[in-house]
Amino acid sequence: MIKIKEHLSDAEREQVLRRSNLHAWWQVLSTWSEIGLLLALVSAFPNPLTLLLVWILLPGRQLGLSVLMHEAGHNTLFADRRLNQWIGQWLCALPTLNDLNAYATGHLNHHRLAGTPEDPDLANYRAYPVHPESFRRKVIRDLSGQTGAKLLIGVFERGALSLWRRVPRWPRAPRQTDCRAGGAGGTAHGLRCWLGVVGMVWHLDDLLHAGCQAQASGGACGGARCQ
Repeated sequence: MIKIKEHLSDAEREQVLRRSNLHAWWQVLSTWSEIGLLLALVSAFPNPLTLLLVWILLPGRQLGLSVLMHEAGHNTLFADRRLNQWIGQWLCALPTLNDLNAYATGHLNHHRLAGTPEDPDLANYRAYPVHPESFRRKVIRDLSGQTGAKLLIGVFERGALSLWRRVPRWPRAPRQTDCRAGGAGGTAHGLRCWLGVVGMVWHLDDLLHAGCQAQASGGACGGARCQ
């Protein structure tokens, strides 16, 4: 087993492990800014070229959110533990269909039991290194969305559909004839159209991001390699 103390001095370890709220905010906000620009692009110019461009670029930023979730799960993203929990959950984990606490529990067990039969991530890397033909099949499954679809189905099977059924429905609002209401209705309709395009692109890219995330988890802390 590698002992960090044999390779890094105490001062070097302190420098590596030092946390910064400013740096963490930059990482989170810059990632979301890039996501916003990509979604604004495809919303403003919805054509096959922009869809293809966003299809290629957006999964990388979604994976970036997963990497930030990984750091928050270790309480190493922000210096403030409460910010790690809140930002890690709401701005990193949930948008990528994850849960910070559930992820952190399993991932810390992975660190504690890495390489043993009890390691919860053992199935992700047991077969590595893989044969080139096996790697080719994995790439095809990931790029075609098969891996992502399988993982998304698992999310729903683990309770998303059950949660949706328990969500109370808002009562239907009475029809408004006021001209101001008409303007608001037009704005709301435009917003729904915009959100429809954004939502379609986001969840289609979830299929590709989920495949990349599955491959990134093939080794210990693999997600950090894809940031």
